[in-house]
Amino acid sequence: MTDVDLKNALLAGEADEVTEEYRDVPTKVGAVRVRGLTRGEVLRLNGSRDSGEITAETWERRVFALALVIPKMTESEVEVWQGKSKANGVIGEVANAIYELSGLKKGADKSGVAGTS
Repeated sequence: MTDVDLKNALLAGEADEVTEEYRDVPTKVGAVRVRGLTRGEVLRLNGSRDSGEITAETWERRVFALALVIPKMTESEVEVWQGKSKANGVIGEVANAIYELSGLKKGADKSGVAGTS
C-alpha cells in the first residue's frame, strides 16, 4: 500500500475494525436502535460543551439526534422525550448504550476522548 493509498483509506474510515456498530435497547413499546458517535462528532460536541456554547441538556439532545437510528429524532423531539422521561428510565438506558458504543463511558478508552463525567 502506498502512502497515498494509506492516507485515502484512513480518511475513508477503512482502518477501523468496525466502522459502525449498532445496539438495540428494548422498551415496552419497541426496540430503540442507536449507533456510536464518530470521533469527529464527539470532539465537536465536547468542544461546544466545554466552551460553554451549549448546556449539558443541549449536549445530550445533540448526542441523541446524531446517534438514534430507529426512531430518528430531531433535537426538539429529544427535548420533549427528556421532559417526559424518568432519569433512570429508558432514556438513561439509551444514553448508556450510546456512550458505550462511542467510548464515552467512564474508564472507556475506545475513542481516546474525554468522557461525560
